Amino acid sequence: MEKDIEVQSNLKIPKSLKEKLKAAAKENHRSMTAEVVARLEKSFKDEQSDALVDDVPPEQMLKIFDIFRQELEEKIKRGEAGKGIPKLSRKLSSSNKDEE
Repeated sequence: MEKDIEVQSNLKIPKSLKEKLKAAAKENHRSMTAEVVARLEKSFKDEQSDALVDDVPPEQMLKIFDIFRQELEEKIKRGEAGKGIPKLSRKLSSSNKDEE
């Protein structure tokens, strides 16, 4: 596979967005360019992931939700559940592979 050739690009963005990028770059210990590239690459990966989820049959989706619910209930019992949507575990990933 060919290595990507870097090209320079001049973008006009809102000042508030530039400040957010600057803060995120500092927090992630990388340059603003590296921050922009990382975020753009992630957005394309997320789109691909969304497309894959759209292809999951309803029966499989119910199994995934059941596993997710069980794991969340276990985390709540252990006092490990936080706000927001928790990350899915490897248990879920391995169950998907078993059914393929």
